[in-house]
Amino acid sequence: MPGTHDTTEAAIWTDAKRSALCRRVAEALPAVRVLAVGSGRRSDAAELAEPLDAEPFDDLRQMLVERPPSHLLLATTVGVKRDDLRAALADGVNVLTFDPFAGNVDQVLSDDRNRDTVGRLVQAPLLRLTPGWRAAADPQQVTGPVRSLNITAVSPPEGGSLFARLADAFDTAIHLIGIPERIDAMLATTLPEPPQELRGLTGSMSVQLRYGDDAGATFQVSDDAAVWRRALVAVGAQATFRLHDAGYELFGPEAELIDSATDLAEPDPAALIAEQWRWMITHRSGPAPVDRRAVIACCETALLSCRTGESESPDTLLRLQG
Repeated sequence: MPGTHDTTEAAIWTDAKRSALCRRVAEALPAVRVLAVGSGRRSDAAELAEPLDAEPFDDLRQMLVERPPSHLLLATTVGVKRDDLRAALADGVNVLTFDPFAGNVDQVLSDDRNRDTVGRLVQAPLLRLTPGWRAAADPQQVTGPVRSLNITAVSPPEGGSLFARLADAFDTAIHLIGIPERIDAMLATTLPEPPQELRGLTGSMSVQLRYGDDAGATFQVSDDAAVWRRALVAVGAQATFRLHDAGYELFGPEAELIDSATDLAEPDPAALIAEQWRWMITHRSGPAPVDRRAVIACCETALLSCRTGESESPDTLLRLQG
């Protein structure tokens, strides 16, 4: 098994839709050696494995046993169970997943009860690990309490699911403001009706978060966009923070520019995933922790609101699930 993981040897598990993105991620990380590529269809795995000089597999557990990596890029969670990853996580393999691994609060609770792992399982690319966010350090220390937050997170289908964009937005909002009291959401989709489960979400969603009289937030999230785009504006009591994937700007109460860091070109999802992966390898750390139960509960509440057409409370779900 990979032991201390001083060498960066990786494996990729993907599907045909996201194999091109995985290849661009691997090509952006020349120091990472891809040992194996897996997919539910061996032909899909072989197509990606050949240019990476990797071995193809159609069984995830077999791949992790026969070609044990230090990192696993999990581009799809379809058909993947926690037991498929348990031994690898216990041995210290770090898993970067495009989509949230737990699809509901029950699965988060089950993971917590069986937390016997050394390796980490982290969504990528996470907004709170983007180069712009890291350059800004902790924006809350400058803005003060955030009173208004707007987040845009849109991507083409191959860039990740609508569930991934929604979870990323809630992760950021909970970090900056906390768990909302009420969530009101609307789904624009080609589906005949909103799905029963978060993994079935597709299309575009508008979300409004209510924090009593103290604060509010709005999201625009989509997996049906022609381009990749993530940005936020956080209005605090002392300053306004504007962020996108490539940089940030901080403005004082008189609209004066206090600080900024901006690249000339905004990176694509492959570059962002590669950068987050590189950061985790170098620093062996993830973002400041946010309650995963709260993130998934808020996602479930947004989906429930889409189904009922009413404002819903995540506290109801959190209390029901203990």
